[in-house]
Amino acid sequence: MPATLRNASSQSSSSGTGAARPEGYVEEHLHCNHENCDTKYVLAYHNDELRDEREGDPAKSQEGLLAHMRAKANDIVANHNTLAEARNYVWAGIEKGWVVVEDLTAAGL
Repeated sequence: MPATLRNASSQSSSSGTGAARPEGYVEEHLHCNHENCDTKYVLAYHNDELRDEREGDPAKSQEGLLAHMRAKANDIVANHNTLAEARNYVWAGIEKGWVVVEDLTAAGL
């Protein structure tokens, strides 16, 4: 899977580095902009895996794919303001977008 979007609200990391990430992965910390919002997310992706997704459509650029992923991730973060609403996601491709990990697990996938 080329990317994950995970709830990082329960992780304490004042430095922003958190746990060690696998080699080659990029992490971006996302926060909602609401005054009473207590959720934080980490968007993590691997550039090589993003390239793999683009190979089926040479018209896609890596920057365009990342912009699309970020926009969809920011929509999720903006709409989940409490820890009770926070979920973990995996990127299921440009057409499906972000899919809730817990839903995939419940479906046996």
